[in-house]
Amino acid sequence: MKECFEGLIGLSQSDCECYEVDAALKESSLGLFVDDLEGIDMQLIKNALPCGDEFETNFNKLYNSAVNFYESDLQVAISENYRQRYSPYIGRIGEHKYDKPLNASTLMGLKLDTNNVDSASIVVSSASLFFDSPGTINLMVYKNETKLDTEYPIDVIEGTTSFSFPSPLNLPISENGLKNDYYFVFTSDGPRPMNNKNSCSCQGVESVRGKFLKPKGVSGTNYNTLSIDNNYANGISLNATMSCSIDSMLCDFMVDQLFHRRTGIALWYKMGVLMIEKLFASREINFDTMSDREYLYGRKNKFAKEYKNLILWLSENTMINNSNCFVCDSRKSMYMGKNLI
Repeated sequence: MKECFEGLIGLSQSDCECYEVDAALKESSLGLFVDDLEGIDMQLIKNALPCGDEFETNFNKLYNSAVNFYESDLQVAISENYRQRYSPYIGRIGEHKYDKPLNASTLMGLKLDTNNVDSASIVVSSASLFFDSPGTINLMVYKNETKLDTEYPIDVIEGTTSFSFPSPLNLPISENGLKNDYYFVFTSDGPRPMNNKNSCSCQGVESVRGKFLKPKGVSGTNYNTLSIDNNYANGISLNATMSCSIDSMLCDFMVDQLFHRRTGIALWYKMGVLMIEKLFASREINFDTMSDREYLYGRKNKFAKEYKNLILWLSENTMINNSNCFVCDSRKSMYMGKNLI
């Protein structure tokens, strides 16, 4: 969960001895607590607990779910009026054809030389690696001059080795107005990389991918001496997706205090919806699940309507027009004559 979402909502500020609530769940930076929602009290929250869950475990699950819904729903609402300036690119970075090994350097690899596109990111899920013999390489990823924490020792075979990252690498192209370049480089205990090209020289691919970045082969004795050395990808082909996303902009939106508070209220209502849904999914028989269902359905529908209205307001009051990755979608605008409605 992004830091800007943490601590917006609490579970309860009640001091009732009947319910043991951790101190962390009694805090909310916005003064919003789940048991203050109309129709929801601590007994209902307890009745909604799945078998084995404590208040804290259940609250954290619901809070994470509410944030996930919020991020997705806001993205969809924004897409009603804005579209990506550039077509997303889904494909490889580094070609698959090769015919001979390259002379090895201490450190070799592929640089992703990016363009400064706000709110765009590169997601790398896997790679194809081309080497002339079996052995081990140690793959490292640098963001500008900083090496990312994880290194990847990979056993390669002669020819093509397929490697999937333990979790996809989400690499923002631009942060705080400055672009990030990325380096996928390796050391080898013997295998030499093959001479696969860094470009296919095909206009369609290069035109779409080129809006985001240009791949370049690099080599050197260490990271500080890396230089552009050839037109090859040095045995690396990354499977990647490049596109615009509001993900990296969400916390920037919340710098505005009104946007920040209304985001919290939206999450508050969404948690009310999820809490009642959790209760109705329970197999336990109690007053809330049997006698009070009609009333709670009414509360759930009200919370859902308030949440939807807030998402609409938030989508219309973001700072997304400050990004060069999104443009107003004129195809979804209504005109009367030459006048925009």
